Amino acid sequence: MAKKMIRFFAAAIIFSVLLLAFSGCNQPIDNTNPKNSDKNGASSTQDPNDTSIPDPDDIVKEPVLISCLAGTPNCYKFDGTTLTFTSVSADSIYAIFGTFEGNIVIDTGDNYKFELEMHGFTLICDYTSPITVLSGDEVDLKAKKDYDNFIYDNREAVDGADQTQKAAAIYSEVDLEISGKGKLVVNSKNNNGIHTKDDLQVKNITLRVICMDNALRGNDSVEITNAYTTLIAFKGDCVKTTNSHISAKTGNQKGTVYIAGGTHRFSSACDGIDSSFDVVIENSTESATVLDIFTNKYSEFSGDVAFTSAKGIKAANSVTIRSGRISIMSYDDGISAKNDGGLLENGNSPRCDVTISGGTVTIKTNGKGIDADGTVNVTSNNVTIDEFCE
Repeated sequence: MAKKMIRFFAAAIIFSVLLLAFSGCNQPIDNTNPKNSDKNGASSTQDPNDTSIPDPDDIVKEPVLISCLAGTPNCYKFDGTTLTFTSVSADSIYAIFGTFEGNIVIDTGDNYKFELEMHGFTLICDYTSPITVLSGDEVDLKAKKDYDNFIYDNREAVDGADQTQKAAAIYSEVDLEISGKGKLVVNSKNNNGIHTKDDLQVKNITLRVICMDNALRGNDSVEITNAYTTLIAFKGDCVKTTNSHISAKTGNQKGTVYIAGGTHRFSSACDGIDSSFDVVIENSTESATVLDIFTNKYSEFSGDVAFTSAKGIKAANSVTIRSGRISIMSYDDGISAKNDGGLLENGNSPRCDVTISGGTVTIKTNGKGIDADGTVNVTSNNVTIDEFCE
């Protein structure tokens, strides 16, 4: 009897600690939805090149826990297997952990910031995009330190041209930030990994995206800073932008891929980086940039795809490498800045320049090492190009 009482009081203490840690805005944790939960709690300092992920069928089923940490309380609801965050009246932060078999919709309006902190959270969906962001002034999906988080998109392939299908495990209509000191693994069996129609920022996080099509796609831009990323695209590109217009709202040029700091490994059937405007790579003030790119037959993960382009780094306007250590093994050209004969969306003709002013760049390729219609300006003494054919 004494042993049973000790166990009971220990369980009560643990439960009380969880309530204190995850309740905010005078709001209790939601424990009414009997979906599954798994608080993984593992360190995010694992090898960023490790592509192993747990089988979702092996995850322990426990209730999902949700809490408002700041801002508007009670701004979420369950409708069957859909969890929707909406109607915030202030910048808001919510925490979630456990396992949820269903989908999350974030539709919080255009006036306030919304942050969803993932504390050992697993999301599994086989009928729509696991996370869909419809509105928000700024939306941040944050992996908290010392926690592993997993998102599984188990759908069949959907038509990426059909916007109603939302062909990504994480799909956003607005600017999206993926951040945190923890780890996030996105597994999209037949579609894109993370796709936003606007700007995509990846900061500090340990991020692994394993997908069939494009791993990271921000139509307007992709910015990766001080992160540890492993991107695997079985039949698409690892990083992609598509627009090249000038923003009417901010006056900023769209389409740039920017990488500063962190360690990155890109494996793609098509292009490692495909930018609709510029590619800029440099060290950050916090860390050096280490980038390894493998395309097509030199990617151990490439599927059987009839590729039209399998370049290491490709930009419609210019490629600039200022610092860092960049290694490219591509079945097509290593670095490319080519003019397809048209104007950019900003109305200008592309410059098609490649500039390497610093860093160490190593290129092994079945095509051309550096191919540009404009100027190639290499002032770094640490550029090695090995062109070969099978």
